[in-house]
Amino acid sequence: MIAILVLILCLYWYAKRKYDLFVWGLSILLSNLYYFVLPDPMFDYAATALVVIICGMEWLRDCRFFYYKKDKIAKVVLLLVLLFTINCLVTIIFGLETPVSALKVLYNNLFFISYFIFRRIEIKDWEGSLRYILLCSIIGGLFYYLQFIGINVLSGGIQEDAFGNVSHRYMNYPLFTYVFLFYFLFANIKHKYILLVFFIPFIILPMSRGAMLGFILAVFCFLFLKKRLTKSLLKISIPVIIVFFIFQPLIEERFFGKNNKVSFGDEIANIFTWKSYTDFNSMDSDTYSFRIALIWERLDYMFSHPQTVLLGIGSIYENTDVCRSRFNFQIGSWHIDEKEGNYIGQIDSTDVAFMTHFFRYGILYLVLIFQFLFFSYKRFNSINNIWADVALLYLLFSIIRCTASSPFYDFGINRMFPLLLFSGLLYSKTYNRTRLV
Repeated sequence: MIAILVLILCLYWYAKRKYDLFVWGLSILLSNLYYFVLPDPMFDYAATALVVIICGMEWLRDCRFFYYKKDKIAKVVLLLVLLFTINCLVTIIFGLETPVSALKVLYNNLFFISYFIFRRIEIKDWEGSLRYILLCSIIGGLFYYLQFIGINVLSGGIQEDAFGNVSHRYMNYPLFTYVFLFYFLFANIKHKYILLVFFIPFIILPMSRGAMLGFILAVFCFLFLKKRLTKSLLKISIPVIIVFFIFQPLIEERFFGKNNKVSFGDEIANIFTWKSYTDFNSMDSDTYSFRIALIWERLDYMFSHPQTVLLGIGSIYENTDVCRSRFNFQIGSWHIDEKEGNYIGQIDSTDVAFMTHFFRYGILYLVLIFQFLFFSYKRFNSINNIWADVALLYLLFSIIRCTASSPFYDFGINRMFPLLLFSGLLYSKTYNRTRLV
């Protein structure tokens, strides 16, 4: 009910050209109301429905809405959607999956066309929406911290002992954390250092090694590319060092602590002794070994069925009768399903970058998504303003995280959404500097 209400409000705001409220409303749908309600797939369905409805109405009003001749990113987005559509139709025609399930797979990928909506939104509207998004993120952040003293208001908090019973691992941090942090680091705004100290723990407390390393390496790579390494490093390092010093025991525990089954170096050495993915043993291996084994098992299947390397397995939905009868992989991401029961994912995985879509769509998908990332990089790097810098930092961060997660798996706020948003916002637009705070 809440998702439908937000959908209707977003349509109203868009029609009235209140794009700041529209972007805020879209962020509510993509974040499950910033974790203030229980996880509900209706929010994701409503977000995609919103995008499809608006794009359809805009195209009927102006057939140039999907214009792509002078926009390489637009061309790639259209080719991706065309690939998903053809793959879905072929899957249905050849009876590889039921029509309903195949259409669900297609539907989940249609959010790509949101790029064309963002192309028509001005930077000033995005900055206006940040007032609402930042307020929601700060409120959500306060409730995130309260979880550590037993006050659990937010949904989606996965608890995991870090060391003994001292702390817990919660993954439901504010979803715009990375975008905000990159902005606070390099923008001249009021209360900059207070905001940095407030948001930086959201990278550390979930205890994701990939996010910690990705954040640091993305900043270094950005400063190196922009030739600002010496000038900016001292300025931004002060609040970062303060926060990391406070959380030093937690960081050391995550990287070198007793809960790690094996050191990273030993884990790599052990992988090189494998003769097959069947040598993977979850009892004495860590997450990196798991990812290598998962990729190996899927690639072994694809090379045994050569046609899937180019075209993929088709638009087969996870955990359907077709999926369970066709695949029996022993290594996969653990899916929690209260209705069907917990199971090992055969197709979908947020642990390995690109693997889910490569498995479904083949090499053609990889070619197109790499083009999207390359053209996005060129656009962000060629524009000299703060939001282009934030977009470039987020892109670098996402690429670096590919070694430890799947930042391009879906269109969540901490995955593909910011890349589509910034790619559209920075398309042939003049920049008007305004204050966030």
